[in-house]
Amino acid sequence: QAEIKSDKLPAISKKAPEFSKDVPNNLVPWLAKVERHFVVADIKKNESKKFLALSWMEYHTMQEWIANNTVKTGTWAQMKEALFKGYPESSSHERGSKARLWQLVEDSSLIPRRAYQRLVAYIRAFNLESSKLMKSPATLSNSDAIKYFLHALDDK
Repeated sequence: QAEIKSDKLPAISKKAPEFSKDVPNNLVPWLAKVERHFVVADIKKNESKKFLALSWMEYHTMQEWIANNTVKTGTWAQMKEALFKGYPESSSHERGSKARLWQLVEDSSLIPRRAYQRLVAYIRAFNLESSKLMKSPATLSNSDAIKYFLHALDDK
């Protein structure tokens, strides 16, 4: 197949993104890199996308997914859906996580008023995570978000 032999693709041994079942939280960033490579190399066929994605997985991870029926017979979109179902902990990157939001609050707690750069970084990270949690179906209310946010600020 000409698509999978494109010189626009990264060399698998040098630059290709690699995914391992041992680090499931990397699924979302890995898929984003894989999709970018498909765009750059103009890969359009489902079979080519699935073959390349499997090639860019760690060996044992690849072996598990090669045997999956959805991977064998489905589309690239169906394979991605199967990956998300196979690693449910990875979905918190897109849907948000109260645990990750609270960790952000704890890591940023007691920001002094004069620490402008730190405050701006906290606001940016907090907005990103809380907006995910407030999308339908919301798992974080506006009043809870405000309580979380204020917890990190110094009274002084």
